[in-house]
Amino acid sequence: MMDLIVRVGGFAALVITVCVGIMLLISFVERDKRPRDPPGSGNVEG
Repeated sequence: MMDLIVRVGGFAALVITVCVGIMLLISFVERDKRPRDPPGSGNVEG
């Protein structure tokens, strides 16, 4: 039973790490595309 928990926990950690990495990459690319877009100008999505 513990082996299953460790495997599921490791898979969940991997998925979370990949999701966070993708979000950081997207935010970095978006910021790089618009380097001089001041925050709060209405052009921020989300």
